[in-house]
Amino acid sequence: MALLLDGATANGAGDTEAMTEPCTVHVGGTFKGAKVYLEIGSEDVGPYPISGVPAFSGPGQVVIDAVGPYSLRARVDQAGEGTSIFVEAVTA
Repeated sequence: MALLLDGATANGAGDTEAMTEPCTVHVGGTFKGAKVYLEIGSEDVGPYPISGVPAFSGPGQVVIDAVGPYSLRARVDQAGEGTSIFVEAVTA
């Protein structure tokens, strides 16, 4: 398990985690209007939004079917008072 965000309360990117196999990303917490974007990267390319994965405006999950090495991070935008978001990536 890789914890990408742990109780995020403000806009910005969380920790970048190195991944080597597909994973399921779980997004949860209190959003209060915030959006969460998942970003992927490699050694040659910095993190960018994942094509086909919309922003989360509430709890949910998505499978990232990528093989490594790759990097994964979550970014919060439009955080408001009372926002507290967690994001974790779990491999099989």
